[in-house]
Amino acid sequence: MTAHRRPAWRRSAITKHLQNLERHMGARLFERSARAVRPTGRGLRSLRRAT
Repeated sequence: MTAHRRPAWRRSAITKHLQNLERHMGARLFERSARAVRPTGRGLRSLRRAT
């Protein structure tokens, strides 16, 4: 992968930020499985309020 196509954020950094957000909000915002990450009901409501 060339430098201009490389993602700006590493997956581990994104995971850490999402975990911090969940801790700050006091709620689980995402359901995680081995192959997918999906928003919970609370996560969807938070997203709607943020946009």
